[in-house]
Amino acid sequence: MRQTIGATWVFQLVIIFTLIFAAYIALTINYSKSFRIKNEVISIVEKSQGFTDNGIRLVNNYLLSSGYRTMGKCKGVNDAITYGVFDLSPEAASNSAEKAIPGKNYYYCFTKYSNYHAYFNTRAYYRVSLFFRFDIPVLGDIYTFDVDGQSSEIDATFDQAELNRWNHD
Repeated sequence: MRQTIGATWVFQLVIIFTLIFAAYIALTINYSKSFRIKNEVISIVEKSQGFTDNGIRLVNNYLLSSGYRTMGKCKGVNDAITYGVFDLSPEAASNSAEKAIPGKNYYYCFTKYSNYHAYFNTRAYYRVSLFFRFDIPVLGDIYTFDVDGQSSEIDATFDQAELNRWNHD
């Protein structure tokens, strides 16, 4: 009788460690995919010289083709205006960015930082946030996390962020 009880404990420990290992593998795969997609989005922003209409369209098309469907809430930023994209369809690319509303879900968020240097006031950089789910095959969606990235400095352009700032203020 003692051997069956001992074997049950060992069997339970093996199951627990197997679940922990599966969760670790799932987290690692989701996290690496999220960083790959975030880096590509930042690359598109840098090539497009900001979030222009064409830049937003390219980012949306890339996210659609990569199977990105997660939505999340934008973090509030005190010193700059954060914009959220609520529609990934190619037809709505120019009208899909709006000033981020607290509590509303977006596919991705971006913030333009400009005029931060006295001598180089035409330079700007962007901070981009994407959202990803941590889900285990048996248990389902556990946690949604955001992945932030920052572009390198680029020339400040007349982009979607400026259009929205003037249209919504």
